[in-house]
Amino acid sequence: MGESAQLSDSEIALLFGELQRARRAPEGDELALVETAFFLEELFGIRVSEGEIAPETLGTFEIASEFVRAKLGRA
Repeated sequence: MGESAQLSDSEIALLFGELQRARRAPEGDELALVETAFFLEELFGIRVSEGEIAPETLGTFEIASEFVRAKLGRA
């Protein structure tokens, strides 16, 4: 997982705040869900499977934040 595993919860929240300001919400937009998945993989060094690219895991910034925390073992 590299450096991303060492981010604090407040740093993760800050990054999601910046993501929210820079990008449209992915809810209901398949392309935005895929873009969000790729962005999260790059930023946090996590792997998002094809089955995880869904509104239930990435549909809002709040849900995506919890998804990342779970992937990093911080749920």
